[in-house]
Amino acid sequence: YNNENSKDRKEFSLQLKKLELRLIESQNNIYGMQQPNSLLKRAKEVGWKNPDLGLELVKDANDEISRLLELNMDILDIKKDTEESIRRLEHLPNCPIGPREMFLSGENEMMTGSLREAELLFRKAKEKSILLEKYWDSASKRIGEAKKLVKSDNNKLSNNLNALIDASKEAMERERPDEALKILESLTDHIEGIDDIFNEAKKSIDEAEIAISTLTENISPDLLDRLEQSKIALNEGDAPLSKGLSDSVLRQIKHISEAMNKVQISLKQRTKIQERFPIGRNNDYWETKLDSIIRNANLFDWIKASSILDELILELDNLESQSKEIFELLNFIQSDWSKLRNRAESNGIGPENEERILLEKKISQAENLLIEGEIQEALKIIATCDEIMESIRRKI
Repeated sequence: YNNENSKDRKEFSLQLKKLELRLIESQNNIYGMQQPNSLLKRAKEVGWKNPDLGLELVKDANDEISRLLELNMDILDIKKDTEESIRRLEHLPNCPIGPREMFLSGENEMMTGSLREAELLFRKAKEKSILLEKYWDSASKRIGEAKKLVKSDNNKLSNNLNALIDASKEAMERERPDEALKILESLTDHIEGIDDIFNEAKKSIDEAEIAISTLTENISPDLLDRLEQSKIALNEGDAPLSKGLSDSVLRQIKHISEAMNKVQISLKQRTKIQERFPIGRNNDYWETKLDSIIRNANLFDWIKASSILDELILELDNLESQSKEIFELLNFIQSDWSKLRNRAESNGIGPENEERILLEKKISQAENLLIEGEIQEALKIIATCDEIMESIRRKI
């Protein structure tokens, strides 16, 4: 027993030194090393008295270093892509500084070991820089054109245009050039062709009024205000602006109607959706999502309800796809064990063998976890099954 214990301590000592060396080598290259260091400290405290526990802690520390190394590499790739995107943006005149500030915050989070927060900030900075690069220059030019147009136009239309220009400037200050462009959409052909589209503007207003009347609940004040502004613009002779506003009302109502129809149809099939929910410990997560859809539908916020519904269906599709792949892997393990079991029994490894008992228990456990939707846990158990089978295979 003492010899065996001494052997275990030697193995623990060897693995501990390897871990310490790996930590030293990784310390300057990997952020967020607090957990591996903590595991190392714990291993030193208990490993000499309990080498098995010490080795387990060393293994956990190595696994954590590997995970952090992979995570750091992923984040560095994201960081590089983000900075390239920001540099392209910074070549634009009067470019906004929001993405750069967000990027610097991400670097600070990364230095302190908050890797997930850093990743989120880098992704947001990249997303924002792409949006700004796409719209900033064109929005700035459109605002300049609108200013010149107002100066050359001395009728009542100028007041409306000034309000739109101010709103577009405010959107630019919020670093939302896409919103600024949407605000300025109604400027197109605002002077030439007013007579030609006057009747179209009137028709658009009539259609918008009919469309609004179909919304029996939760009519947005913004819709009513835009429709009223459309009528005012038409009375002042600004047919393009009038039509632009009323058309935007029609588009939004169409969007709301489509979202409403989709949500209502899905909620009628609520039971079918719930049948797709995993029955494990995360079942509440899926039920909460469904409740959120119902709650927003009851508040007639169809757009938000539709967005949550799309998110729910996508997550279920992804989960089912992953489950299918892992089930195939489990079936392979079961088939392999069926063949190996006969050979094991022929070599004296019977049903009472501890490894056999553990293996069959783990296979059943993995199957139950998959049914409950616990994909990652099932995958870990399957990996353990493979290790046990390999151990049995070596004894045959």
